Amino acid sequence: MGVIRLAGLFVLVVVIAAWVLFASSILDAIGNGGRAAVLQTVEPTPTAVPTPTPVPSPTAPATPEPSAPSAATATATATVTPPQTYTIARGDNLTRIADSFGVTLEALMAANGINDPSRIREGQVLVIPPAP
Repeated sequence: MGVIRLAGLFVLVVVIAAWVLFASSILDAIGNGGRAAVLQTVEPTPTAVPTPTPVPSPTAPATPEPSAPSAATATATATVTPPQTYTIARGDNLTRIADSFGVTLEALMAANGINDPSRIREGQVLVIPPAP
């Protein structure tokens, strides 16, 4: 029975030592503001989160104001317009048609590929060149 008592006494001493260590760590924790030195963790220092900078929305490019047409634009526009035409009626002749549109007889003949002004016919469509 002496060995059992000795073993029991040994267990008792170990339990008391463990309790003393535990109690001292609790007392240290109370002294350190509630945190045990062994379990103390380092908390990160809060850093300022930068405020996001607003990004401007894309905008449509400014539409240029229309300006007065230049001489080159006016000329280009005039050449793009469809040519004026005239349909020959009974009794018409090229001289009278040219005079009524303010163009020369030669310009009217050249615009229509006519070599003989007496060889026109009723219903024929003539292209009238621009007046000078």
